[in-house]
Amino acid sequence: IFGLAVCSNFFLPAILFLLFWKKTSSTGISASIVVGIVVSLAIILTSPTMWEKYGLGAQNAMHQLENPALISFPLAVLAVYVFSILYPKKDKAVN
Repeated sequence: IFGLAVCSNFFLPAILFLLFWKKTSSTGISASIVVGIVVSLAIILTSPTMWEKYGLGAQNAMHQLENPALISFPLAVLAVYVFSILYPKKDKAVN
């Protein structure tokens, strides 16, 4: 389940923006993927389920989120938007 959560959190924003927003740049897509992976893994590794596996007790976890999509998906969407605006596509030179 965690693998699917991580995969959808960083691929879906990049794919949706690439399909439906013509200003999407490769830098925006790269930033979205990096943000999605890092935030998803951070949320998963600090989740109550993992803290229980670490032997630290689920009640002592840093947060009580089990689904990383609540945080990582909006951040990945924001990343692809902001980085596509800051670093737009380069127009191909016409020869």
